[in-house]
Amino acid sequence: MTSVPTLRERFWRETLTLALFCVAFFFAYRYGMSFSQALASPFWFPDSVLLCALLVTPPRRWALYVLAALPIRVFSPVAAQTELWFLLTTFLIDSGKCLLMASLLRRFVGTPIKFESVPQFARYLLIAVLLVPALSALAGAGARTLLGRDFWSSWDQWWMGNAMTQLIVTPAILYWVVDTSPRRMQFESKRALELGLLIVGLLIATWLAANTGEGSINLQQARFYAPIPFLFWAALRFGMIGATGSIAVFSGIVIHAALQGHGPFVDFPADRTAHALQNFLLLRAAPLYLVAVVVEQRWHTERSLRESEERFRSIANAAPVMIWLVDRHQRNEFCNDGWLTFVGRTLQQELGDGWSEAVHPDDLPRMRKVYDECFVQRTRFEFDYRHRRFDGEYRWVNTTGVPRYAPDGEFLGFVGAVTDITDRRRAKSAAAIRSADRGADRGHGLDPSIRPASRRYDSFDS
Repeated sequence: MTSVPTLRERFWRETLTLALFCVAFFFAYRYGMSFSQALASPFWFPDSVLLCALLVTPPRRWALYVLAALPIRVFSPVAAQTELWFLLTTFLIDSGKCLLMASLLRRFVGTPIKFESVPQFARYLLIAVLLVPALSALAGAGARTLLGRDFWSSWDQWWMGNAMTQLIVTPAILYWVVDTSPRRMQFESKRALELGLLIVGLLIATWLAANTGEGSINLQQARFYAPIPFLFWAALRFGMIGATGSIAVFSGIVIHAALQGHGPFVDFPADRTAHALQNFLLLRAAPLYLVAVVVEQRWHTERSLRESEERFRSIANAAPVMIWLVDRHQRNEFCNDGWLTFVGRTLQQELGDGWSEAVHPDDLPRMRKVYDECFVQRTRFEFDYRHRRFDGEYRWVNTTGVPRYAPDGEFLGFVGAVTDITDRRRAKSAAAIRSADRGADRGHGLDPSIRPASRRYDSFDS
């Protein structure tokens, strides 16, 4: 049993969390502002740090994190050349944007955020990449017009920077920093080797792509697009954790090369470089994430099916009756522990048609006939027959089967239960004999119209 943390422990843990946030926000803000030295920032990194902090923090503490970012934005050395009113204005815009975004994501996507279905990812894109950044860009562009900037070009730059941040940086933080649950990858020898080959290949291919000669985008397209196979390899084999990690590495190398004056964006004017980088990364991240989400959705479905099957097996094994499952091809695919104990055989021996080996030879043909008819008609059936027990004795059992269907209506086979009725039949037979004997006695002197009751035979009785 896990112990409940004390008030002091919670205080120090929350204090450490806030301190780590401040450190992360400081470096994110410094790195984001450094782009103004050469080109406009393609990402606004502080937004991701603040948003992720809000997503993992109870709403009652959101104000603490928002206010903690204020002195960093005002007193950071990289903001020394920016007017105070503009710093305060952008602080209010960015804080309001993150608060609104966190509230909507918690409401419509859920926490912790996991992209395990296409609709879930679509809601994230609509909120975090399109609507909220577009609305906040209106206020940001209005503030920039007071500095003499064009409104619509400022809006486009502001919106794209925020949108690309939430598309690339935030998912990477959520999956690689915030997520503390055990990774879904099993790093066995083959898996580790595959991961190592993927990382090395991605680094080499991305370095070659990012360091193509000036203006070589049309001349060396094979080298320029070399990272694409590695990106999709990561998404297909490792899902979102692979996609977010690979696109983050890819983006970092490409942006670093642009800052150093390398790669295909060198000849672009400074005011167009960020936009070109954003479009370049968008065309790679969007389809990559879509593939990864589809993979995650398939994994999630498979996990749900496995968990559902495990729950069913657990319940079936604890049931006081013998339970079986057959598929749509009339082949046995499950018997519970009660059945296996009764027949004294393993599950592997009972799978397929193995169960029929212990059916009494006189009952099997007629049983098969009824079984086939009910399978074709997909109707409920119930009959008695003899089955060999673990000690070699043939016991009368009653089996009942009902058709089972998938949620979409697809026929899956039958599920049924078996009960040993040998003792019940013997008791019934003995009672019938006693009743017949009493009737015979009455018939000898009391009422000649009374005759011994006839015995009831089941359809499989011999």
